[in-house]
Order: sequence, then structure tokens, then C-alpha cells
Amino acid sequence: MCELCDGSLTLYEERVRESARIRAHGWTMVGVGDTDPLKVFCYTIGLSAVPHPELFTLGVPPGDAARIFGELAPRVARGGLRLAAGTALPLRAGDVYLTRMRSPGRYLLGAVGRYGPGVRGLHVSLMRP
Repeated sequence: MCELCDGSLTLYEERVRESARIRAHGWTMVGVGDTDPLKVFCYTIGLSAVPHPELFTLGVPPGDAARIFGELAPRVARGGLRLAAGTALPLRAGDVYLTRMRSPGRYLLGAVGRYGPGVRGLHVSLMRP
């Protein structure tokens, strides 16, 4: 369970940690667990400041999402990479396909809380053989 969920961190303390990671790296990742692995989702916070859509995965284990985001987010945040819906990319973590999120405010709560309701998202789907 996450430290925020189990009560060992306050929301304020978690926001301070997120802010430090965003300052250091230009982005951070949030994972939201569920007992159903198909409902687990992860997303970035920080790319909206570039400005660029945040990245989002659904049903992808957090470790795989971290590897995917780790390949893409630094290049967006610091390297000027711009990603668009309809793009397929070969990554070390696996091939991915990007689509536009229809309702980013439903999932990207940390990013919306930081950057406002105009946050956009790209759904990163891991293409499995």
C-alpha cells in the first residue's frame, strides 16, 4: 500500500515529495492500485508545465509503467520531444501506441490539482504480442 493510502504520509507531505521530484527531473509518476490488476493505472505529473500532455497507462503493472515513462518522460520534460496521439513507438520496455485521453480529469487528479482543469493526457498502451 502507498504511504499516503496507509496514513504514514499526509497529502501535504506527498505534494512536497512530488514537487521535489518534479524540480529534480521535470516529472514524477503516480500509481493507483486496485485489487483488479486490469484497473491499476499510472500517470505522470510535470509534463503539463512544458506544456505537453501527461502520460497515462491502464492495466499496466507499475514497474512496466515506470520503465515506459522512464524512457519517454525525461525526453519530453528536458529534451523537447513532443508526442502525439496515433504514434507507435518501439521502446526497450516494449512497443507502445499513444491515443488521446477523452476524460483526463477523471484519472489525472494529481496533475489537475497542480496545473488546473486544462490538463491533457495521452494513453500509452503497451502492445503485447
